[in-house]
Amino acid sequence: MVTSALDLHDKLLSATDDKARARILAEAFEALEERFPNLAETATRRDLSETELKLTKEIEQVRVELAERHASWLR
Repeated sequence: MVTSALDLHDKLLSATDDKARARILAEAFEALEERFPNLAETATRRDLSETELKLTKEIEQVRVELAERHASWLR
């Protein structure tokens, strides 16, 4: 198992052929997948920004609706 970027670098440099390097890379990816099993589902900053924008718009719509209802109750 590869424990660090430098370890990976050293193992790749000491590999004797492309097949050995491919195996080292495959093991590194396997270790990454084990450490972060839901990596593909992790939200990006862009995802979070889009969600924040949507929520901000929805909150503003609710505020407008509440203000309209409040105004109608006062009539």
